[in-house]
Amino acid sequence: TTRGMIDQLVFEELTDGICITDAGGSPLYLNSAAGRMLERGSGESRQTICEQLCGRFVSGNADYPAACPLREPGSPQKAATNMGRCGGKDLRVRCVRLATALFDSWEIEKRFTIIEDATAEMATERVKEDWRNMIAHDLANPLTTIYGALKVLEELPVGHPLEAPEISLIQICTRTSQRMNQTLELFLQVARLESGLMPTRPENIPLGPLIRECLEEQSITTAAKSIQIELILPDHIKVRADRNLLVRVLQNLMSNAIKFTPEKGRITVTVAADSGGGAVSVGIRDSGPGISRDDLPFMFDRFHQVRGQGDKKIKGNGLGLAFCRQAMMAMGGEISVESALRLGTE
Repeated sequence: TTRGMIDQLVFEELTDGICITDAGGSPLYLNSAAGRMLERGSGESRQTICEQLCGRFVSGNADYPAACPLREPGSPQKAATNMGRCGGKDLRVRCVRLATALFDSWEIEKRFTIIEDATAEMATERVKEDWRNMIAHDLANPLTTIYGALKVLEELPVGHPLEAPEISLIQICTRTSQRMNQTLELFLQVARLESGLMPTRPENIPLGPLIRECLEEQSITTAAKSIQIELILPDHIKVRADRNLLVRVLQNLMSNAIKFTPEKGRITVTVAADSGGGAVSVGIRDSGPGISRDDLPFMFDRFHQVRGQGDKKIKGNGLGLAFCRQAMMAMGGEISVESALRLGTE
């Protein structure tokens, strides 16, 4: 009928899946989006929507579809919502009991089901959860240290002169507070860079002295691990960049390289300019364990942490490389990673 044709034309334009079923869940109509989400084949034509959706969820409420209140005879509930993962996507299913002749069908009671692709939403929620976990770990532990040190100092007798142990406790509080502040400041800077609110001050910078300065600041750590540094650096190369941001990017990448390089390993820093003089590349390569293919696409995402041997995450807050990417973009540059297991990372 004309009414049914109009309904279907409207539903076909939607990106959400739309299903109309009878009271038992047998499909009367599915728009194209629903068909794609359900990956519906001819062999599934006799399955109810409940079986094709909630019955295939690999996460979410394990009692569905049997526990769906709309399936209970005589239930006064008019709507139900369920969420789970199906076919590699996170889906939200909203079902409504309708007492209407939708599509001019002779059946009075029907189910109207909306299927929403919530994959992006759930990915955002997972990022937020990672942030909450980072707060709990990277801030709660230092706060415990600070509290314990201050408690000891608080219990000293009035007029007690500060001796070496007490001075050491104050120094611990200072260092720990500074580390907490740096973590929070890094997060805020990443957020400002992403939103374009952090100003950059480009200038012409001689690259050689800058790289040597960064390496010198890391020399104590490299010496402690007996790491050999190889520097391949042509003379008189300059770049136009924000000095502060560029230094922090280089320091972060060098620090990562040192962290992952084993004792008596090698780090190679290579600088090259293209023949046209338009771009300069800086490569920092370690001789560490490398990065798996599963991790590579997410290396510059906020809060992503590379897993080490035994599927254990390497200690860190997952913000350093995110900062590097945003800083390079703000300066008109690029950053990328190449790696393979047991072959190191550049």
